[in-house]
Amino acid sequence: MKKNTQSFTDYSKSLKEANQFWHDEKNIKLTVAYGNSDFFLLKAIDAFRATFINNEDTHYSSVEGSSISLESFRELWQNQGMFDPISAYSIRRTEKFKALASALKLIKSPNQVKNKILLVINTSKLQNNLIKEFDRLDSIYIPCFQPNLKDFPKIVKILCENNKLLTTPDGQALLYHCIGDDLFGLENEILKLKLISGDHKQPLTAKEIAQYLGIIREDHAFKLTNLLLEQKYAEAQILASNLIAKGESTIAILGVISRHIRNTLQIGAHLRYGMQQASSSQISKLPKFVISSYQQYAKKIDLKKMARALSLCQKADVRLKTSKYSHDELIIGELISAISL
Repeated sequence: MKKNTQSFTDYSKSLKEANQFWHDEKNIKLTVAYGNSDFFLLKAIDAFRATFINNEDTHYSSVEGSSISLESFRELWQNQGMFDPISAYSIRRTEKFKALASALKLIKSPNQVKNKILLVINTSKLQNNLIKEFDRLDSIYIPCFQPNLKDFPKIVKILCENNKLLTTPDGQALLYHCIGDDLFGLENEILKLKLISGDHKQPLTAKEIAQYLGIIREDHAFKLTNLLLEQKYAEAQILASNLIAKGESTIAILGVISRHIRNTLQIGAHLRYGMQQASSSQISKLPKFVISSYQQYAKKIDLKKMARALSLCQKADVRLKTSKYSHDELIIGELISAISL
């Protein structure tokens, strides 16, 4: 197992290599998709399933890790079907299979594995005893970790391409700034835009996309951001409440707050590593004027507090989109309070 393989580039490269391996019927090994990103773990499952679901020569099945026993796991890797040359199994939530290390030890060599198996493990770090067994069995790894903020512009572009949505760079930037680092939310909005745009021949611009997203007026967004930068949190809460009362989109206001937090985290992290403004701009993909406006603020803000606030933004997004009685003003007020504490 390679070390320090937690970037989006590592995920993309590993998934591509795994795809090539899955299509090779003569090469049978265990595949391990592991990490803390539910989105990328699900994409690994989807790619594995797509390889075999329409293959008449292969039986595909999905299994829950909590339902696996030592004996049933042996049947998955050992038994071949009577009519199918091989079978393919994806084992979801394999971390629920507590006897996994013991089960792997029953496989004496990689050659004993007769079927294609994808083990999906939701974890921030694989246990050393599991790594030892996976390495012994010459397993293939797909690291599925929550990506760095600097990778999101590239991810949005790839999600648009994968879903056949033509967008301009400024359109992709708008999607990211409005929706943030919620990968499921990003893909859902992209799918909606694809349905709405239909057979639109030209790439959608930011102006065209804006009419389908909850977009706050630019002057209101600017004023709210400045109040946050000046740490006038009480005034920011009053402004947000007034905007909601006037009918502005709460999702859009949440987007402004989320963007403020992400900018602070990006710039604050770069400043702490002693990078110059130009270098920081290149890495974070933010305009220089944005970095300039955030520099003093980011120096004195607790980044751990901001990271917690960003997590609250993601939860607030779900509440606002799924609850009929979400108390919008209260939710936004809680977020601003989380930043100010």
